[in-house]
Amino acid sequence: MGFSRVIILCYLFSLALGQAGIDRPGGDLAGMPVMVTSADACRALYDYPGSPFTLSQGGSTDECQAKCTASPGCNGWVVNSCGNECWLKSSYPTNSNPNSCRRSSPNLGNRCWLKSSIPNTMNNRCRTSGVVKINNATSFRNPITNAKVADPWMIKVGDWYYLTATTGGDVTIWRSRDLYNFHDAESKRIWWPTGDYSNLGGIWAPEIHQVNGLFYAYFAAETVAGKNDHHIFVSQSRSSDPFGDWDFKGKLNTPDDNWAIDATLLNRNGQLYLIWSGWDNWNAPRTQNLYIARMSSPTKMSGDRLLLHSPQYDWSRDGDFGIMEGPEILVHNGRTFLVFSASSSWTDRYCLGFMGIEIDADPMNHDAWWRHDQPIMKTGNGVYGPGHCSFTVDRRNNPWIIYHADDVSGAGWAGRTIRAEPFGWNPDGSCALPTPPRNTNQDVPLPARKASKKTTMNVVFDEMGRPFIILREQAQKQRITGLDALKQHIMAATSVASTMKTSLGPRGMDKIMVSPDGEITITNDGATILEQMNVENHIAKLMVELSKSQDSEIGDGTTGVVVMAGALLERAEALLDKGIHPLKISAGYDAACEIAVKHMATMAEPLEWSTTNIEPLVKSAMTSLGSKIHIAEICVKAVLAVADLERKDVNLDLIKVEGKVGANMEETQLVQGIVLDKEMSHPQMDKEVKDARICILTAPFEPPKPKTKHSANITSVESYTKLQEMEQKYFIDMVELVKKSGTNLVLCQWGFDDEANHLLLQNKLPAVRWVGGVEMELIAIATGGRIIPRFSEITPDKLGKAGIVREISFGTTKDRMLVIEGCENSKAVTIFVRGGNKILIEEAKRSIHDALCVTRNLIRNSKIIYGGGSVEIATSLEINRQADLISTVEQYAVRAFADALDAIPIALAENSGLPPIESLAEVKSRQLKENNPRLGIDCNHHGQNGEMNDAERRRLKTTDMKVQNVYDSLVHKQQQFLLATQVVKMILKIDDVISSGEF
Repeated sequence: MGFSRVIILCYLFSLALGQAGIDRPGGDLAGMPVMVTSADACRALYDYPGSPFTLSQGGSTDECQAKCTASPGCNGWVVNSCGNECWLKSSYPTNSNPNSCRRSSPNLGNRCWLKSSIPNTMNNRCRTSGVVKINNATSFRNPITNAKVADPWMIKVGDWYYLTATTGGDVTIWRSRDLYNFHDAESKRIWWPTGDYSNLGGIWAPEIHQVNGLFYAYFAAETVAGKNDHHIFVSQSRSSDPFGDWDFKGKLNTPDDNWAIDATLLNRNGQLYLIWSGWDNWNAPRTQNLYIARMSSPTKMSGDRLLLHSPQYDWSRDGDFGIMEGPEILVHNGRTFLVFSASSSWTDRYCLGFMGIEIDADPMNHDAWWRHDQPIMKTGNGVYGPGHCSFTVDRRNNPWIIYHADDVSGAGWAGRTIRAEPFGWNPDGSCALPTPPRNTNQDVPLPARKASKKTTMNVVFDEMGRPFIILREQAQKQRITGLDALKQHIMAATSVASTMKTSLGPRGMDKIMVSPDGEITITNDGATILEQMNVENHIAKLMVELSKSQDSEIGDGTTGVVVMAGALLERAEALLDKGIHPLKISAGYDAACEIAVKHMATMAEPLEWSTTNIEPLVKSAMTSLGSKIHIAEICVKAVLAVADLERKDVNLDLIKVEGKVGANMEETQLVQGIVLDKEMSHPQMDKEVKDARICILTAPFEPPKPKTKHSANITSVESYTKLQEMEQKYFIDMVELVKKSGTNLVLCQWGFDDEANHLLLQNKLPAVRWVGGVEMELIAIATGGRIIPRFSEITPDKLGKAGIVREISFGTTKDRMLVIEGCENSKAVTIFVRGGNKILIEEAKRSIHDALCVTRNLIRNSKIIYGGGSVEIATSLEINRQADLISTVEQYAVRAFADALDAIPIALAENSGLPPIESLAEVKSRQLKENNPRLGIDCNHHGQNGEMNDAERRRLKTTDMKVQNVYDSLVHKQQQFLLATQVVKMILKIDDVISSGEF
């Protein structure tokens, strides 16, 4: 019978569980819950019932023996590692004395609390120092997944194992704590055919490799489903978390661009190689060989391919078909082995072969590889067609093979399942795979775990000396349902909201975010903070997505929307405790939100502005920028420069925000054109070009490269000279074509060598190389030019025009930038930010983004509503008034919504150093007495400092937000309420969470 691990949690975590609705036992039992399946399993933890007795001060184990002798039925004793208590073994049935283990809740019956042997820091309880997860199973049975999938690949990252396999329609990864148990594993789909690649089909054999901290998924796919023209494609993770977001990088262009599948990576002394299975050419589809080629990066090939191995043995052929595929790398003691699959994967002949290379040999040397002439794993013992493997290690660093096979002879592709088995090494260092492999009716023994000499009874110790308890038949799943699930979700969401609360408002505190590679970000922007937080909880991730939704739709208010959602959930928890159904709470919140949105519309006022009077817009931008009037004015002018006022539309993509370290923030300026972080390609070129006629090129300044594999043999000096002259003529013709069009400045997306650079200088033709694609588009829009893909298409009418292009330098450094001004079409501008350091500039860019979004929203809809928490207070009062008209149980939820809105002004007051409760009460009172919904929290202390006379301070003690010019767009605030309510309703509808056990 197998054993499973026990989770021993620290006492502090037990307190958190108690707050979440799980009772803690009284008496001297410590806070150490153990998951169990039944009360009997709980009682079976110890074979000695009853409570321990405490040894006297300075006492010895003689007291234990004396107590045992005097106790009927005692057949032994044990002292805990605290050295202060003694437990007696008993021959009585354990369930005759249930005090040896008590359940924490009569309703749940799924936890028991045990006396631990490690004292806590207060020395008043015994507890463990952390979480211990031990798996004491001795065997398992294949397959390791329920699904019938093939071509498995597994990688170990930290404490997790990630598995992927052929699904046919997408790339999905699963993760589990145990490499042999993916039956109920969590999954994530990281890529599927969409957009320009929606026609892709036949998606085979994905693999995930880690390079320089990021993950790359390689898989084969047809360019059109059913076409059988497979190529290799690749996706890249955005972070070091395989379950995070991924970016699709497209097709990996293998040398010769032939049919290719089953790509894998070889990293040898820092040099990356790609090994794959493919055809020799498109006319030879009956032979699949193994090829290798160098890579310049994880997403780019370099050099020619080399034929590694071809199906020359009988076991690698199936009639006319010769197949070698599924190459996988295995490294041991410096030696590199390549294990591959051979013969037809739909037959019983499918098997594994291998080859290898020594430590110092060159992988691109065909003769450096030795090849084994016999398969190392094949059909037998009721296992048919084993193949397409990958390798990993368990937590004890024992090697494992992961492969697919079938239980039925001749079943083809339909019945393949994924299996796992440990293996060893032969005396010569090669792998000793299980031959034959074990079938699904046989136990696969786990590698032996070394037992500690400290093991006493059923309390054993790990390699760090920490105790853990063995429990039979541990549940393999964790399931939380009903009220407990809802409360757990609320706790996760509110923990995120409480983190953000201190960053709300103009006086909100900053957070410092440190990335895995040590990069620092200091900000109080909600979207940025949540984006860089490593959030694992599935409900907490909804709060992150909520902030992203607010940022993408409105651009501002990303902190407030999370704080509001957290406050709504806190009030919902109190309603749940009263027995109100979650759907009733959702309905009440929906009704309250509708009241709030309608009431805001009645409170809104139009913002009067025009192109000649932009001061109202500047004041609105200052809400996001604090007191930076200069930058607020720049933001407004930038938005107006690119706005289509007739359609009330603003394309913020036309506003480029560029920064450079140095000077102070007040030197930030608006450039009516484009600023490029580039310089002239040659230091002797003109630094200033007036009346610029700009050729915007995406073609490189270099001779065309032949697309064939033919070679040219140079056998004489004359031939070499002729070749050199031809190449030089190409350069000269290119320059002539450019000059003939009237161009006096060249912007090229690609680089060019010194010879081209020299010719451009000789012809007095200034040039800039390596200009980014987005910048090229902005320049084309600003200058009225066309992006030219070929030199033959250069004509005068396609040139962009600008008043002046100049190169500027900064301070004593060699930093230079290009400024393109006086553009023919001013529909593209640049905000050039200056600051003392990079962190300051990046934070300024985020604030500028918020100000641009605020201004854009006001151009779309000029109605405004006042800030400082005045909206939340006014709508709270209105919701409470209308709640009196509701006769159903939803009235409680409507009032809870109104109470939750108080969280915003309370947080604003607290972050501003004001007494939160007193400030809120005073503002509410004054709003009712004066019938003035514009009164809010005086975050800027304008009503309490010496800037005003005594009469003004008294009149504006809590401040009229209209006087302070603190306001938001109506659309912004309404969207904040709607998004927060939607997410809260979604969370309240989730009452069941099933996750795979981490055992």
